[in-house]
Amino acid sequence: MKGFSLLFSLLLLHCVCLHSNAQRPLLLQRSTAGIDRGADLVSDGVQEMAPRGFIVKTTLQSGLRRALSSSSCDETYGFMPCTTSLVGNLFLLVVYGYLMFQAATFMSNGSELLLSVMGPGIIGGLFLPILGAFPDALLILVSGLSGSTTTAQSQVLIGMGLLAGSTVMLLTALWGACTIVGKCDLSPENAAIDGQDTKGFSLSGSGITTDKATTKAAQIMVVSLIPFIIVEIPQVIDSSSAKRIGVLVGCIAAIICLLSYCIYQIYGAVTMNNTLCLGVFLAIIYIRGLDWDFSAEVLVIVLVVLVMGLLSSFRTTFPLWMSSIAFIFYPLTLAIVYVLDYVLGWS
Repeated sequence: MKGFSLLFSLLLLHCVCLHSNAQRPLLLQRSTAGIDRGADLVSDGVQEMAPRGFIVKTTLQSGLRRALSSSSCDETYGFMPCTTSLVGNLFLLVVYGYLMFQAATFMSNGSELLLSVMGPGIIGGLFLPILGAFPDALLILVSGLSGSTTTAQSQVLIGMGLLAGSTVMLLTALWGACTIVGKCDLSPENAAIDGQDTKGFSLSGSGITTDKATTKAAQIMVVSLIPFIIVEIPQVIDSSSAKRIGVLVGCIAAIICLLSYCIYQIYGAVTMNNTLCLGVFLAIIYIRGLDWDFSAEVLVIVLVVLVMGLLSSFRTTFPLWMSSIAFIFYPLTLAIVYVLDYVLGWS
């Protein structure tokens, strides 16, 4: 979402420039009219009128200062810092990114300590995945509950961007990076030899091998797409009542998937993140009566989860060349969202 903030700042600067340019003919007209009116007055013999160019220049400078001073930003929640400049947005991006990195590090270290003290079971299978998905769900909840319906409609985009961005990042760029970092030599039986990495970056001679639990988790992840698909189906009908019903049914399906996961208590936080965050998001959309303008983001989630989930559901060995599939998916999803929203007008 920081990218939208940077884009907004550039658009704001552009609007300020347009505003100052639009004021220029009016200011010129006013300054000229003042000089013309002065010609009708009786002269006292002393030429103290400022030069015409000086009046125009001074008026333009004061108008530009007023235009620039009128550009301001609203502090999020009344206390979070904001800025309207590109440099300021870059600074906030670095600061917030560092804080998020530190928070994730503390949570990861604390989870490992908690797991070593209390052991697996409910802690490792249920509590820690909920703890990992809770910050995303909380951000989605806050973005949709604040302000009026109009404000919530614009703020809830943060929630969907968070859900889509985190899911796509985990299953594309991070998946590919883990494949490269964890690569080992592949044996003739097409299995990774643990601790042996002599073939370098051989696209077919090196890679990783996962266990059967990972394959099972990938299959569960594919099943978690059911609520997303339910939400997308009414969008084809293009009916407001059908969309609202689809949001309600999708919310219920997400809650059922979440409860099913809690009972199962064993597999991946990705499934937990999808079902928990989607359930919270759809509940906000339905309760507050917001419009559904997120078909492109949901379609991207379905596409990435389906491809990567099926890929991991039917094989356990992944040669190094498969990491390129994950890396290509990341910019491809960004392009898909842009085309659907801004070219085809889905949003």
